[in-house]
Amino acid sequence: MSCLSIAACGGNKNRPNLDEFSDIGLSDDDLLESDSPYLVLLSKFAVKPFFGVPNDSPAVRSAAFGCADDANTAFRSEMQDVTVVEPSFGPDGSRSLVAVFDGHGGADGSKLASDFVVQAVGNEIGRRDPREIFEDAFTASDMVFEGDSVMFQGTTALVVVLERLGDVKLLHLANVGDSRALLASTTSDPMIIHPLHTPDNAVEVERITTSGGFVARGKVNGMVSVTRSLGNLPMKEIVLSDPFVTTITLTGTETWLVLACDGVYDVMSPESVVAACSRAASAQQAAEAVVKEAIDLGSTDNVSVITVKLNAEV
Repeated sequence: MSCLSIAACGGNKNRPNLDEFSDIGLSDDDLLESDSPYLVLLSKFAVKPFFGVPNDSPAVRSAAFGCADDANTAFRSEMQDVTVVEPSFGPDGSRSLVAVFDGHGGADGSKLASDFVVQAVGNEIGRRDPREIFEDAFTASDMVFEGDSVMFQGTTALVVVLERLGDVKLLHLANVGDSRALLASTTSDPMIIHPLHTPDNAVEVERITTSGGFVARGKVNGMVSVTRSLGNLPMKEIVLSDPFVTTITLTGTETWLVLACDGVYDVMSPESVVAACSRAASAQQAAEAVVKEAIDLGSTDNVSVITVKLNAEV
């Protein structure tokens, strides 16, 4: 299975009904006159879509991408994950983007938010500081949850942009929620390269209680299992959309970057994920192998994985 640009990797790829967004100025005529209702929606938020260029940039030549998922219908009635792979990304196509959005409360919110965030970041990357771009995109994305049908939905957002500036190789990451980005190298153990926004994070719990919230049954206010997310508007003062943002300088010793939802890490360790990737002949086979192993090990959630095979040319 291959990933499409700015699209769900698998599962239910049907776009949500946008009728609920009439309150922000979308009319039936707007939708009928456009080949892409999503571009109409994005235009309401002043986000100009970008369109890819041929995949001949340094970022593209230096990494191989894989993407796989499984709705896990034995336990889940719908696919709420969205995975995005853009090998040629941004205004000039010289960067690459990969992202995982793990929705909760419904599937439409993660689809709306993923489209918005990817388009917003793509329109600005390379023109401003990545931290500002990520923070603005994540915060503004809450607007797409203002329709009645998605008001109570939310999604994690894990977004990585790879770029080269001269001889310097950079990995820019932004995250809210409990999806995870793992970086493996030949010189150290595999590691998750960002904190998780869950009730297991003592810093997050202190912030929640200071803000008037509480944690019960492992959930914020007894309702949401992540302490930060896009959406969840009724709980926005507590469940923030402000992302953790970092930039890592790559050294050439890195072998794999793996993005995955919690459906993988509920049953697999970072070491077992990297072991599955290392046995594969390609990045695509690596992604498929991790998904299969997570299902075989008894994951009860949607399972989504993006693999990026890095080498000395990154």
